[in-house]
Amino acid sequence: MANLKIGPDKINLFIELFCGLKTAYGTENRATGKHWIAKTPVTEQVIADHLLGNKLFASFLLNKNKTKALVVDIDTGMKLDAFEFYEASRRHGLQSYIETSRAKGFHVWWFMERPISAAKARRAAKGILAEIERYANIEIFPKQDRLGEHSQYGNTINTPLFGGLTPKNKTVFVSPETFGPYKDQWALLAAVEKISEKLLDEVISKTKISYPESVRTKELSITNINYSNFSLLPCIQAILTNGVSRYQKSSCFWLAVHLKRIALPRDFIIIVLREWSQKNTPSPGRSLIKETGIKYQVECAYKFNNQGLGCSTGALSDHCDKRCRIHSWRKKRARRTNGTK
Repeated sequence: MANLKIGPDKINLFIELFCGLKTAYGTENRATGKHWIAKTPVTEQVIADHLLGNKLFASFLLNKNKTKALVVDIDTGMKLDAFEFYEASRRHGLQSYIETSRAKGFHVWWFMERPISAAKARRAAKGILAEIERYANIEIFPKQDRLGEHSQYGNTINTPLFGGLTPKNKTVFVSPETFGPYKDQWALLAAVEKISEKLLDEVISKTKISYPESVRTKELSITNINYSNFSLLPCIQAILTNGVSRYQKSSCFWLAVHLKRIALPRDFIIIVLREWSQKNTPSPGRSLIKETGIKYQVECAYKFNNQGLGCSTGALSDHCDKRCRIHSWRKKRARRTNGTK
């Protein structure tokens, strides 16, 4: 690896390419592995600390409904999977860049000429993944097409060139031919070919998403379902859209109960709640609910056949909406009980 000497020109280039939302970022305690959101501006010092390996910088690529970068996160650890997406993108005229992730996988990056619709960028990436028939262990960042009405943040993605890992050839960009790291990472980044919105439109018109039946339901997610069509209570819709900062387990249970009530399949409920969990923002020192916890809460929702709505629990009362029909009914009942109108 070339010497990653840090200067203002490199920091500005890094911000231009990898920083979406500039008012917050993700980071971690390297000693404990705990992650959290730093709700402070992304400064030059933040980026310098990342590049020097002092403190991780994870970017919120989604800014309202726009993004200027997209990442296909390939966790299989298979070079072939990363190369096939790279090559399929190239065939459509989209230049992409392969980065080794912190673990065993790869991040394949697209960079846009300007911030564009996240939905459009995600649609083009999904089309290419469908074209090469790659579905498992692959995520697309940003994970959402847009932020909800009350959502400030989407999902973070760890950014490249983390100084603590670059000596191990992790978080570095590699050649698609040899998968060896480029000697001059900064020269590569300074010369990236950016993608136009027009080109994405052409890719979308050429590719058709056709998932096999075994994974088709997995494409349904909390980002592309209008839950109001299923008569979900406003509090449930709000929790699904925005995530929670506390009562994760209880919230997960009641979400499962309500999703079961509208006859969603059990396996799909788990998929929805897995995606929902990534929107949660637990307080420092607490971690996101794990998949094993999600499955346990879903099983409880089915096992105990709960007939209640959970309105009196802290998990749901935090999100109570006065327009809700249940809220109105409870209020009227309380008035009758107290002898008032």
